[in-house]
Amino acid sequence: MLCDTCRRKKIKCDVDTAHPCTTCKQYGWECTFNDAAKKRGPPKGYIESLETRLKKMEKLLGEMQSGEGDDSRKRKRSLSEISEGTSDVSAHEHRAFGLSRPNGSSPGSEGSRVLSTTSSPTLPANEPMSQIRSKVIRYHGSSSGFYMVDSILSAQKEDGKGTAGGKSPETAAVLQTPNGICRLRKMNIYDDDLMVVRNMTDAEDADQIATDKQESIENLVPRQVLTSLIHTFFRVPHVTLPLLDRDHYLEAFEGRSASPPPPLLTYAICLYACFLLRSDDPIFTDAEVERDKVFDTLLARASHLVRSEYLVPRVATIQALVLLCGHPTYSTSSYRNWILAGMAVRMAQELGLHRSVTTVQLSNDLAEARKRLWYSVYITDRWCCAVMGRPLAIADSDCDVELPELRDTEGSKRSDYTLFVNFVKLSGILGEVLRRIYSPKAKSEGYKTAAMEQTVFSLQKMLNEWFNQVPEECRISQGDLAAIRQSPERYTNSKKLVEGGPMTICFQCVVILLHRPFIVCENDEKRSSMYEDATRRCMEAAKMAIDIARIVSSVDIFRFGWNFAAYAVFQAALIHVYNCTNSDPEIAKTAREYVAVSIEECLMPLSNDIPYGPPIIPFLQTLLSLLQTNSSEDEKKTERAANEGKEAETTEVRQVSPMSVQQIVSGLENLSTPRRPAAELDPSTNTATSLLLGGPLSVSQATWQYLFSSAGTPFADGMNGFDMQGWENMLLDNHNNGNAFIQ
Repeated sequence: MLCDTCRRKKIKCDVDTAHPCTTCKQYGWECTFNDAAKKRGPPKGYIESLETRLKKMEKLLGEMQSGEGDDSRKRKRSLSEISEGTSDVSAHEHRAFGLSRPNGSSPGSEGSRVLSTTSSPTLPANEPMSQIRSKVIRYHGSSSGFYMVDSILSAQKEDGKGTAGGKSPETAAVLQTPNGICRLRKMNIYDDDLMVVRNMTDAEDADQIATDKQESIENLVPRQVLTSLIHTFFRVPHVTLPLLDRDHYLEAFEGRSASPPPPLLTYAICLYACFLLRSDDPIFTDAEVERDKVFDTLLARASHLVRSEYLVPRVATIQALVLLCGHPTYSTSSYRNWILAGMAVRMAQELGLHRSVTTVQLSNDLAEARKRLWYSVYITDRWCCAVMGRPLAIADSDCDVELPELRDTEGSKRSDYTLFVNFVKLSGILGEVLRRIYSPKAKSEGYKTAAMEQTVFSLQKMLNEWFNQVPEECRISQGDLAAIRQSPERYTNSKKLVEGGPMTICFQCVVILLHRPFIVCENDEKRSSMYEDATRRCMEAAKMAIDIARIVSSVDIFRFGWNFAAYAVFQAALIHVYNCTNSDPEIAKTAREYVAVSIEECLMPLSNDIPYGPPIIPFLQTLLSLLQTNSSEDEKKTERAANEGKEAETTEVRQVSPMSVQQIVSGLENLSTPRRPAAELDPSTNTATSLLLGGPLSVSQATWQYLFSSAGTPFADGMNGFDMQGWENMLLDNHNNGNAFIQ
């Protein structure tokens, strides 16, 4: 049972146990039950637009019956043209998402503006799929001026007819162009944004057919391997990225529908599945192929298809790009995932998925599929940009799409999207943290201002409210963690552990990112309590994240999303490495214990035996080794200064560079110290082991300011995607010279 406010806001309501409910009581709202629960009605503005359409249809029919000669025949042809166009668009849009056309839909009912094929819709017997022309559909905002063309065409039609006002919002204006007839249709009744729709030309249609032609790569990857990888992908629902409908895709892949899925989407699914399987999985051993070679082959073909299709926005291409962005991300020569995420964003915006449609009635299945695809792109943008420390591609102010429904209760399936919707909300808060804390503009204004303090307070409040409204089965609290440790068999494969565990890790990561810049700020007398609070919050969040990561299977973290949960585990481990330098021996001891646990129990299972995984373990081991080296040098300098009777000079820490850590390291050109041999990266042979066992540490704050100045993972450009030497030079030179890389 929900009160009116909680129902409208789609949040948890505890009115069954307390009245007024906690939310209404907290904010001083009236807890009422005036609005009875009811089925979803038509979208806003639909009734008005339907009445306008009916009136116009009645007028046209009356004129045709009265026999107005040529003028009547022209009107009849115009009406037929509009009906035909909207019918084709409706079928085309349902086909794009692999949906059947809703029963009883009229030819004039219209769906969203999207392209692609994953399976065929159910059509009337007299309207075969082969007769439906593919569409070229583009979104144009009001600043483009296209609405003026629409207004001019409307004025020309109304000129001399004695009618007042423009055409109704759902009526498409027709414009003849060299590429065929274009229809301009408003998306909403309250603005001038348009969608422009036309049939593909013969040349464009031929290119599309050639692109979607099924490739024969059985000489490289056996068909049985591809089939097994696809079934592996669909074995468990992907709750964080609900992109595809399993039944519709398999029907298309197995040839039970007219249109097979595009090869790019198939390769992206198989590549994603490769990360879920070990290299010795029977799928590969039985076929006598190596997993990494299969991965290389599929990645090469997918990359080729991306290069050939990057100017043709389609739903299937967007789905494939999002899946390709799910691979582990770190800095390489191309920063592939960040670029692919940007492509997915631009394609989705080109198709208008970021805008709501109110001038036409969409079937519920199509409307929800559009929302899920858009917010999957949204999540990918937020987390890929966080992982890489790069600018966001989506501005929240440009989007007005409502969140998907929590549960899909229509049809034979009963899908639950509660975790997905809540993860979208968390990703939105992450975007605000990146924009308001880590952006160059925010850094240039400084972290020691009252405005920044208020920003941190408001963002932390948003995080607290988010965590409190998340359903119990989608999160893990301190009490839950204690219960799981006490009775682990009770929670095995439970939703709380499999899905709630990784999402709680991601929540703790956002808390860390919010407060981390303030734990390395310079000490002064004017520091507010926010800085001490930041240290405490980061420490608690990092502990909680690692404690949960220890009990969650690495496979569950992979399925939740490597760039989501695994990235969060790494950020927590980095906080523990930082705390190894704490002057409090108890804090330093606890941090060393957590670093060992992070590496051995959490990160090693996540980075071992995956194709081209990022060098997380070597990085942390080298960082620990270099910190120990810095400590030894500090001891020698102190002893030498004491013997000579001189005090060690202190070096003032300069302002943190707004540059990303990756950019700083990638810019290093003159490296003087020889590269350490790979053997030194082994925990048994390097000095990282001695650091974990204890010992004094004295590390320049500038070192950590560099490391924490970006939300991204500090893996640098290089032949192998990792420049260990660059980080070694930065840590050593920074310790000796203050802020050596800012000139």
